[in-house]
Amino acid sequence: MNINNVFPSKFIKNADLQGRKLKLTIADVRIEEVGQNGDTKPVLFFLDKDKGMVLNKTKAAILSAAFSPETDGWVGKEVSIFPTRVPFGDQIVDSIGIEPMIEMHDPETSEPIPF
Repeated sequence: MNINNVFPSKFIKNADLQGRKLKLTIADVRIEEVGQNGDTKPVLFFLDKDKGMVLNKTKAAILSAAFSPETDGWVGKEVSIFPTRVPFGDQIVDSIGIEPMIEMHDPETSEPIPF
């Protein structure tokens, strides 16, 4: 028995990624109830995926800096999500990292910068 299957979630968990980095396209951003105490948070939804990804303040700031503070502007943008571990209190816990997929352009020519 896989313990991750015993406790299903409507949100993406670290274990769902099975150690892989995924490139996804944002389909929607909505405020959803998260947890059992009625807290609400922004949740990213992706094209062709059933589960959403809960955003904390750090993930929201990363996307805001890359795309715009207006979440309507995030739809259609590509991101990579990946399993990671982060400090939480005095522990290190499983988490999901997010990285905006943005193409860098030469400010003078607006051409993509080749590497």
